[in-house]
Amino acid sequence: GICILAILGVFTGTLKRSDSLFTMSVSIVQKTRALIVGTGLSGSLTCYHLRASAKKRAIPIRIDVADMARGPGGRMSTTRYGDENIRANTGAQYLSTSSTKTAALLETVCASSHPPHCPLERVEDPRKRSTHFVLHPDEAYTHWLPRDGTNSAVK
Repeated sequence: GICILAILGVFTGTLKRSDSLFTMSVSIVQKTRALIVGTGLSGSLTCYHLRASAKKRAIPIRIDVADMARGPGGRMSTTRYGDENIRANTGAQYLSTSSTKTAALLETVCASSHPPHCPLERVEDPRKRSTHFVLHPDEAYTHWLPRDGTNSAVK
């Protein structure tokens, strides 16, 4: 996914690249305002980590999030229908990761409220599709289905 992060304020920092990933190290020296454009998985994770980092360092920050869609989720769209609130995942059918840290973060975020914000179920053998983006062998991945819809993981 893609998100745009604009930080307004006085800061110093570095941007490093390793294994096709960018890591940003920032020191913010006064109250800062951030705008994250895109509320898919990338934008939501950017917001999550930026908020956690600011809180850990006691940095006052205002984070605004914008998206052209009616709600968060990006390609993780969940449609609700009728009085019984029937759900259908019309975007991503489940969330997959080959990283134990990412799986732990997903479990933490989804269990972070009472009752759990998005109860998770592990999908042992999902249907394979030609549209899967695969960096590692299939057996390296775990697959998760948030029971309230895939976009509930970012709400």
